[in-house]
Amino acid sequence: PRRPSPERTARRPRSAGGRRPKALVCYGRGPPMDRHAAIVLEFDTVKEALRRHCGSELSQACAEALQPSTDPDRLRRSLAQLDQARRLVDLAEKPPFRGLKDLAGRIEDARRKSRPLEPVELYDVANFLFGAEALREWFAARAADAPALNELAQKSLDHKPLREKLERCIEAPGDVRDEASPKLYELRRKLARLEIELRALMDEVVQSPRYRPHLMEKTWSLRNGRCVLAVKLEQRGHVGGVIHDKSAGGATVFVEPREAIGPANELAEARIDEQREIARIVIELTREVMLDAERLAKTQSVVGWLDFTFARAAFSREIDGMSPRFSDGMTVRLRRARHPVLAMKAAAGELGRPVEPLTIELGRDYRLLVITGPNTGGKTVVLKTLGLLQLMFQAGLHVPAADGTELPVFDDVYADIGDEQSLSQSLSTFSAHVRHVAAVLRAAGPRTLVLLDEVGAGTDPVEGAALGQAVLEKLRAASALGVVTTHLGQLKTYAFQHPEVE
Repeated sequence: PRRPSPERTARRPRSAGGRRPKALVCYGRGPPMDRHAAIVLEFDTVKEALRRHCGSELSQACAEALQPSTDPDRLRRSLAQLDQARRLVDLAEKPPFRGLKDLAGRIEDARRKSRPLEPVELYDVANFLFGAEALREWFAARAADAPALNELAQKSLDHKPLREKLERCIEAPGDVRDEASPKLYELRRKLARLEIELRALMDEVVQSPRYRPHLMEKTWSLRNGRCVLAVKLEQRGHVGGVIHDKSAGGATVFVEPREAIGPANELAEARIDEQREIARIVIELTREVMLDAERLAKTQSVVGWLDFTFARAAFSREIDGMSPRFSDGMTVRLRRARHPVLAMKAAAGELGRPVEPLTIELGRDYRLLVITGPNTGGKTVVLKTLGLLQLMFQAGLHVPAADGTELPVFDDVYADIGDEQSLSQSLSTFSAHVRHVAAVLRAAGPRTLVLLDEVGAGTDPVEGAALGQAVLEKLRAASALGVVTTHLGQLKTYAFQHPEVE
């Protein structure tokens, strides 16, 4: 059926290199659910709160791409992982997450631009692989307490040969080690010897009676990578060599003495040879990483999801969340449920009073619930709490509720809440609601949850009541589960007249 809203793709954050990290698909989402419902139920507010617990760009990408799933099996696996992570968090046990960066994105960027990885990027790869090995060992030691997490952790692949080669060649913060190759080792020994000899020569030149009277300073310095003397401008003719710079006032010139030119050239050539050998080593290491890129991406996906799972666990602890039971049928049971935003505010001491919990049941004795009551009585909060907790559950998150809470896996959740007016389409608030409700009714079915706020409001009460009753009839005929709020007496009468409506 046609969805009420075509907008279904979530934006993802860009990494430091300007590229968006790929969504880490360790837990599939199935067909996308209605984006409009996620907007009006403020699912993004939950995602934003979840992102605050994410410690890396990998888990941030997971949080940004998170959407409700319609796959019960994947949801069960995801929630089993979350349950075990929450137990570990409650015991103050935290996995040794280390080096979590979007390496797959950097490798792909290098491949696309046909460039070698920078030494600092190679160091990041080595650091990440060391962290992945440490994670596998950490979870293996806790396999009895967290079997689902350990099973996932062991899916990160073994890259020990690549890691050992990178660690042998690259050190923090991204320098190539002397031991990266025998040639580089010898070149650096030669460089050290040439530098010592050149420094000794310049010390002799500065102290030489031949040069001392003509110098502005009794020491030598570097200009453009060459060793120079600060010579008085008028004494320039007494000091043979090459001028490399001049002072701002022009009274001093910086001269490379003739005696130092040959040794300095030899040192410069050795440095060029060193850079060429470093470039060769970096290209060789890049080739090794590229050959392992597909396996690296898989390991990154696993490790990123593990990090995100512990972010979910920290968020669960913040809202005092729990894992609902999966409903065998299409029955909704919320026990002492709280809106997550209110739960967060209460936990932070910002409310000044406890959150009034909600207990509600739907789908067993009746499929439609009509809620009435005065303005500011909490009717809309009921709709939003029910809808948002359902989306959280189907996104693999714990919900702030009590034991006995039971939720099904809906094919979709639809909501029409609050004022909407489309100026671009010249629609009034009432017309916009009618258009959206019509789209919802076309899509509603036995495996959908429909939430409608103030159905039939915004027009003549008699006409609005007739329209609201027609909406309820349509939902009842479609066997959808639904909750609607209203002030209209005719809809209250309708609810009393039909046993499947409460």
